[in-house]
Amino acid sequence: MKAVAILLVSCLLFSLLSTNLAKELEWCPSKDVFNGSCTDRGSPSYTCFLDLLGSKSASAMPKNCKCTPLPHNHRQCDCFVICGSN
Repeated sequence: MKAVAILLVSCLLFSLLSTNLAKELEWCPSKDVFNGSCTDRGSPSYTCFLDLLGSKSASAMPKNCKCTPLPHNHRQCDCFVICGSN
């Protein structure tokens, strides 16, 4: 019973810390052009998510990605990435 209580308190503290850290992140728009179509790796937003992960790093944590088809088999990816913290 004591172990369960410790586990619950630990989970509660972790969730509070995670929430506070996420609020302090600063998100900036990021725009990049890649080869291929918007559906090369699945849905357009997922394709851009994977592109940004590959071109930056996982710590950029891209979100709200949009893909715009461009001429000559290119795509423009517009996402928000972490650019700093407050």
